[in-house]
Amino acid sequence: MNKNDEINCSEIFDYNIVIKKNNKKVFVSIEQLNLFATGSSINDALVELEKELIKLKINYKNFNDENIKYFKFQNTPVNSNNYWIFSFKVFIFFLFFTLSVMYSTTFISKKISQISIIEILKSEKNKAMGLLNNEEKNLKELHNILIKLEPYFTELEKFYEKRSK
Repeated sequence: MNKNDEINCSEIFDYNIVIKKNNKKVFVSIEQLNLFATGSSINDALVELEKELIKLKINYKNFNDENIKYFKFQNTPVNSNNYWIFSFKVFIFFLFFTLSVMYSTTFISKKISQISIIEILKSEKNKAMGLLNNEEKNLKELHNILIKLEPYFTELEKFYEKRSK
């Protein structure tokens, strides 16, 4: 390792560095910046990671502020205004839900109170009484039904006569 490959401690160690070793290779990364490097030793891998960091800084300096506003960064801090807006929307939803449940309950209870069981029983009793009060009409209808059923009755009589012999 020569003098030019020394690690600049003031820059690379400002970030969390993950170091993993697999067989003879060492893998290092700064996950916050999505930088990754490999080497045969930890020092070599860190030197490579430092080079990647320098490349990133150069690219960032070349990328002016006008272009950067079009990107939405992943690690942006959460605005507390967003919580208030969300809370307000949830409140409106639950208010609407509560009012609709109250209205439905009131509507259903009014409909149930309009339907009286006593009224239903009275109307059914009146229908039954109407049928019983028309005795002559009922007997006439029964007579007409029996006339239509007479051929069947005669066939039944013949069947039972043959069977009993």
